[in-house]
Amino acid sequence: MASAEDIDGVCSNSTSNVSTTQNNEQYPQGLPREGEDERPIEQDKTVTTRLIQQTLTGTTAETKCHCGKVCKNFKGLKIHQARTKCGSGKQQRERTVNTDETTEDHSQEAHHSAEDLLPNEATQINIEEEQWNQNQQKTSTVSSTDCRKEKIQWPPTDDRRWEIFDEDLDKILDNTLTGDVRRKISSLSTFIYAVGQERFGVSNSKTREGTQGNTKHNRRQQKIQTLKTEINDVTKQYRRTNEEEKEGLNELRSILRERRNSLQRAERIRKATRERGKKRAMFVANPYKFTKATLDGTKVGSVKSTKEKVEKHLSETHSDERQWEHLGNCERIENVPEPEIPMNIKEPSWKEVSDVVKKARSASSPGPNGIPYKVYKKCPKILKHLWRLLKVVWRKGKIPSCWQKAVGCSIPKDEKSEDITQFRTISLLNVEGKIFFSIMGRRMTLYMTDNNYVDTSVQKGGVPGFSGCIEHTSIISQLIQEAKVNKKDLIVVWLDLANTYGTVPHMLIQQSLDHYHIPDHFKRVIRSYLSGIELRFTTSTFTTTWQKLQKGIVTGCTISVILETRGPKSSTDIRQPLNRGFIDDLTITTDTHVQARWVLKALEETVTWARMAFKPKKSRALIIRKGKRTHQAELKVQGEVIPSIIDNPIKCLGKWYDDSLSDKNNIRRIEQQVSEGMRNIDKTGLPGKLKAWIYQHGLLPGISWPLMLYEITLTTVEKLERTINRHLRKWLGVPPMEEFKVSKTRLVITLKESRDDKVRTAGVQVRTGRKWSAYKAVSEAESRLRHKDIVGTVAVGRQGLGTSKSCYWKNAYTQERRSLVQSEIKSREEENRQAKTVELDAKHIRNKPIKTKCRDRGWQTWNFPVEVGCRGFPAQSVWRMFSAVGVTGQNRRAAIQKLGQAAEKAFCWIWMKRDSSSWKPTTNAH
Repeated sequence: MASAEDIDGVCSNSTSNVSTTQNNEQYPQGLPREGEDERPIEQDKTVTTRLIQQTLTGTTAETKCHCGKVCKNFKGLKIHQARTKCGSGKQQRERTVNTDETTEDHSQEAHHSAEDLLPNEATQINIEEEQWNQNQQKTSTVSSTDCRKEKIQWPPTDDRRWEIFDEDLDKILDNTLTGDVRRKISSLSTFIYAVGQERFGVSNSKTREGTQGNTKHNRRQQKIQTLKTEINDVTKQYRRTNEEEKEGLNELRSILRERRNSLQRAERIRKATRERGKKRAMFVANPYKFTKATLDGTKVGSVKSTKEKVEKHLSETHSDERQWEHLGNCERIENVPEPEIPMNIKEPSWKEVSDVVKKARSASSPGPNGIPYKVYKKCPKILKHLWRLLKVVWRKGKIPSCWQKAVGCSIPKDEKSEDITQFRTISLLNVEGKIFFSIMGRRMTLYMTDNNYVDTSVQKGGVPGFSGCIEHTSIISQLIQEAKVNKKDLIVVWLDLANTYGTVPHMLIQQSLDHYHIPDHFKRVIRSYLSGIELRFTTSTFTTTWQKLQKGIVTGCTISVILETRGPKSSTDIRQPLNRGFIDDLTITTDTHVQARWVLKALEETVTWARMAFKPKKSRALIIRKGKRTHQAELKVQGEVIPSIIDNPIKCLGKWYDDSLSDKNNIRRIEQQVSEGMRNIDKTGLPGKLKAWIYQHGLLPGISWPLMLYEITLTTVEKLERTINRHLRKWLGVPPMEEFKVSKTRLVITLKESRDDKVRTAGVQVRTGRKWSAYKAVSEAESRLRHKDIVGTVAVGRQGLGTSKSCYWKNAYTQERRSLVQSEIKSREEENRQAKTVELDAKHIRNKPIKTKCRDRGWQTWNFPVEVGCRGFPAQSVWRMFSAVGVTGQNRRAAIQKLGQAAEKAFCWIWMKRDSSSWKPTTNAH
């Protein structure tokens, strides 16, 4: 029986019972059948008068235009493009991948015999194998001048061309994918890119170099320049002439200036109109990119370092002579028991592959081969081919070299970044390898959580089902608030590992896999991946050579050190863990300074054993004694002092911490963010509905996170709402109060239904001021949902029962209950708005007859919905009313003051008469 490796070159969907007709189609006349699956066979598509044109699948070829028109041959394509607008586009090519082979359908002609033009089969196989080996050697020693592939202009997701592309490429891959699995994977991406480049073309980068200096002026600009010259000449003549002629020259100069100003005004309007058109086109082309540039319009730095310096930096960062040297044993890391639930080491299933591709971002950048996730999302047949190859790679345990190539791009840490050390590196990998390792990562995560190898109260990063950022920040904020109110002692240390992804030793990863009893097959795959991974750095001016990573990883997760110690208690007497980790961010909370030093010493020993280091400059320490911060004591890590938070605030997991021990500065930061964001949106020059779209999908999601995380009262949110409404009166949008309430209720439910018992019972308080309580709103929403369960399904409008899907509170899961509560909060706010609208409309209708009578008498009349304020606090509508009727300045202030006093007196009189049976004036009996 043949082994899996013996049948690797054979397609998985082939069968042994193949008809003679199918064999004749697969093996044309004159072509030996031996070795057919050992090399790619490609047919020549050149149109001649003696040969019948064929495709790679053996069928008659058809030339197709990019508009979808199918022509019989290239001549028909030229005629079609000449008669339509298709010819104005790029010239189409039939194919890009050429192997200098032709296979003909031999037709009987006079004085000619049916012979095959292919060379000797064995010779051809040897030549191709030598070419493959040479290409592999060239790939491993590629020069720094090689750049990334051009980005293909893939069609929209709803374009029908995806189906045609999928079917055509499926036929090509069925006949050309041969050789071992590494060659097949490389050929797969090559064919996808080549055919995609032919069909859809590449994205053109519009360069305007050399055109700025040769800009031609239009006639209006030329006229303006002429008028400026004439004005200067008249001014010079005015200075030299006598008093009698100055009056005429002055009048002439005034006329010329008026004409110049008029032309300049028209030119400014033209430029502004053109600029608005450009911005609108940019918005329509990519609204999210335009929104990000508008709201985050900070100028970023660029790499100014030389190529030699960058290569030296990469070599120093990722070189490790002790790459596979054993680290030894660490006494502080205890052994874990044998797993109760074994890891799933079966080949990847189709469901796993399709699920990974489905959840991947379509807009993610492609790797070095230029193939994005979008191709596999829209082409299930191509994904089937990849799935079969992934199973072979999984079975053999050898990672293809194309998956071990990563292209690094620079991300500046601040606006003035110039040196390479001031940049972060984000690596772009081929999506085929990312799909493979995503499946492996999911299985390892499931294995670790099922066997309780991860303490989720300490490490929540990378663990599904936990809102790690929210839970960690809420617990830390609660501990700080309790220490401040109850006059307690508290030590908080935020630690940062130096270049975690770039410096983690490969041997540490291997020993971690051994520590948690990972199966040998997984360990071999990971070792194969780490042993050959290479990285190069790309900038706008140069590309470095390939650098072998002897330490550090491009993708994956870091190790987290778990210490079995006791942390501080919260007010609910729940002992919280001493340290909390989220990927590479570590936070320590202790009751005393001595405990903090002991924990830092233990962490220092563990990190030093792992051949890694902390970065004290980016770490922070907060020392609270009897409810007040102090900087008299110092904390050190690896011999360096940790800076105090008093002088250096820190942002951890999306929240700022400073010496105020409150959120006052954060609230000011939010107010500044809202005001600047609305101003930037207003300056775009877009129509109002597009500005509202930017607010709704750009600014509002950006402030939803701080509104949920920080302790903000409803009064502050109303202040933000007034700032936003000044702009939204002329735009379209939704006020943020509803989003604020929904965010706070989401926070309450997240903490209330956390899977971590220590978080759920910690008693974290969500403070929203006195006007509105998030806990009360959640309780009311849950009561209304339970009442709906009792009432059952009711008809809404004219739609019948069962038309829409109903979700009941008693049968809902945790995530569904969270959505139901948030929807109920939104519906409650909508009911309040509708009630307010009806109330104002009723007032308007009630006062309409009075307005009509006044206008019939010839009076100029306005009808304002004014709120005077029963307690002497007139609303803004009163100020607008007086401004509309022409009362301004001191007179308006005096009138509003008297109006408020009269309203307050009337309210007091009503309050005193509240128990009287009649409000009629009493008459004196005498």
